[in-house]
Amino acid sequence: MMTLAIVSRHPASSVQPVIESFFEAVPVRDDPSLLGVRPESRWRGVVDPFPSRPSSSTAVATATKPVAPLRSVKLVWQLPRPPPSSPDAYVSEILAKPSLVISNLLGHEGDKSLLAELKRRGLANGLASGASAECSDLQQLLVSVELTKDGLKRWREVAGLVFAYIAALKEPSVEGDVGTFAEECVALSNLGWEYSEKGDVSGYASSLAASMQEYDQYPDLLGPAHYLDGNRLFFAPVDATGAGGGRTPNKRQLAPLIAEFSSKLTPEKCMVTIVAPEVGTKEFKEASSLPLKEYWYATPYAQFSIADLIEGASKAGSSALPASIEAVPAPNRFIPTNLKLKAPLVTSDAQRRAPPGKLPYESSTWDVYFKQDKTFGKPKGYVFALMATPGATETADAVVLSKLWKTSLVDRLGSFVYDAALAGLGYEVDVTARGLRFSCFGYDERLPEFVSTIAQAIATHDPATIDNAEATFARQKELLQRELEQFDTQQPYQHCRYWESLCIETPKFTREETKEALNRANLKAVSEHARVGLWQGSGGSSWGTVLVEGNLDQAGATSIVKSLDQSLPPRSQQQLGGTTLKPSKRIALVPRVPDLMAAVGSGSGS
Repeated sequence: MMTLAIVSRHPASSVQPVIESFFEAVPVRDDPSLLGVRPESRWRGVVDPFPSRPSSSTAVATATKPVAPLRSVKLVWQLPRPPPSSPDAYVSEILAKPSLVISNLLGHEGDKSLLAELKRRGLANGLASGASAECSDLQQLLVSVELTKDGLKRWREVAGLVFAYIAALKEPSVEGDVGTFAEECVALSNLGWEYSEKGDVSGYASSLAASMQEYDQYPDLLGPAHYLDGNRLFFAPVDATGAGGGRTPNKRQLAPLIAEFSSKLTPEKCMVTIVAPEVGTKEFKEASSLPLKEYWYATPYAQFSIADLIEGASKAGSSALPASIEAVPAPNRFIPTNLKLKAPLVTSDAQRRAPPGKLPYESSTWDVYFKQDKTFGKPKGYVFALMATPGATETADAVVLSKLWKTSLVDRLGSFVYDAALAGLGYEVDVTARGLRFSCFGYDERLPEFVSTIAQAIATHDPATIDNAEATFARQKELLQRELEQFDTQQPYQHCRYWESLCIETPKFTREETKEALNRANLKAVSEHARVGLWQGSGGSSWGTVLVEGNLDQAGATSIVKSLDQSLPPRSQQQLGGTTLKPSKRIALVPRVPDLMAAVGSGSGS
């Protein structure tokens, strides 16, 4: 079955004839019995798409070596979907999205999450979880953990924690909390739908075409009404009569579907894959050689028994989950409730394009600008700040230490920012040739608190003062080393961009210089840089520039700037070697070809 989605700002009456002329050669089948028929319709509900292994004693893991220096363990569950004889069950699963709730719980990054514990143990740098369905009779749940070198050695411990966490989600004692979390997912999806930002048009058209494939099945229960919102919103399940399907379901409606889906996630049904450069060598004893080859691309791999892991996880259940991990996170306090606009919208282009004005705020160190939104009509605010600290990138060592400081800062803020990010708040921090730059954005109700917390963290963060500082530093340093090593496997255009920047930007350092600086870096040096080197400035009177805009009034903008002033007081404006550092990127002048040829011809070239 073919689906076609067109996204255009022109009316359908003018677009349709053009599109039809492009596709008129495609044969049309007028047989109504073929409407909505998919290839898997012939075997769906008849053949098990992924037969279960006979017993846990036959469980094996697959290991292979990647081209890039990546280390991960992937746990995949291939799960049959309800058969054609149960259309209400199939439709309810699509509308209520229990798999999305479970994947959101697995992928949570709060302070007492599964990922936080893996990081505390030095086993992982990241964790991703997601559910997908390539065909109507089969869906997949994936948990992918990005491992550290130590995490690769202890990958069974990592997998065991994932199994224990899933077992904890099945406990009756957390059923109510899981339902409350599901209602949060519903509220956040409604919020994101209501205040969506414009995105990529081609991607949107592709998603609509995919939705048409998904929601054309059982058109009486799904159909065109869900082409636009079916993949974005949660809906109540339907019964055998087709009743239900309303927007904003509650936990009483969602809980049975979530419990049914999680019951399928057993260790016995899990496929385990390990990907690491050490696979196929003596460093990975379980698969020191790769005797097998994949059918399509002849990729070498190995398989080995994990019966002890599967049997152990099945027997232990949720008892293997440490107290430091909470099965269900606490309620998200950043979800906004006040979405009222603070100014009426204007209609003239002159008013819309008016530049930001100076905010009447007395400061000897900050230039402050403010513009209230009267154009877009969304309850969101934006704060952009640039601090003149170009000494932070003056040498290769300074660049590396700044990157390590930023990585540590982002890691520290991870659990706090995660809840805020789910609720539509975000931030960015970067250290550039112009100085330290950061921005905060999102729903304005909680924006002042969010900005204050981020600013305080930037001003006070010292990587040497956190828990397990040395182990955390080693993990973060390994991340940067891996990033540099990946250069050889990047695309040619990325290599071109690198060489171009070396030619025209100053200061700019080669990969070799950066690698040497990274090898020299240690936790003590990063700590010293966080307290002194990072803040070496321009020596001028103005230390930073701030722009506040969006759904904020003057009082709200002033309170945000005041919190910045208190959190980021002016530094001593130190200078390197007695030379004033200017907060700007310097560009090297490349000679024109005629001038270059003339210089060579006169003998003055080298």
